[in-house]
Amino acid sequence: MSSASIPHLPILRRGSPYESLDRLEVAHCQSGLPLASISQANGGW
Repeated sequence: MSSASIPHLPILRRGSPYESLDRLEVAHCQSGLPLASISQANGGW
C-alpha cells in the first residue's frame, strides 16, 4: 500500500491543519500494514 493511499492526520497550527514533513506511519499490530500517516511537530514556545 503506498503512502498516498493511506489517510493522513495533520497537526493544527494556530487552528489550521498543517501537513508536516516530519511524519509517523502507524501500522496494524497484527498484519503490519500501514493504517495512517500522522504529522509531528515539536512543542515550540
